Amino acid sequence: MEHQINILIASIGFTLWFITFANLPHKLRLAFKPFNCEVCLPIYITIALWFMPMIVAEIIAVATWGAIASAYIAHHINEN
Repeated sequence: MEHQINILIASIGFTLWFITFANLPHKLRLAFKPFNCEVCLPIYITIALWFMPMIVAEIIAVATWGAIASAYIAHHINEN
């Protein structure tokens, strides 16, 4: 069960970072499904992570959620 939760957290974090924060589909000219779809991309990421070692999902989860948290905090600090 822990592996499934890590995969879920990693796929959500990667999708948020890839599409919303980094805007990579536009920058890399990948503005088509599944790369620009918040519903489609996590499915493919989940399937890929399912067959990888758990450490890969853990690294992706920590890295992407760290980036999201720092962007969120920086945005709120700069508001004041």
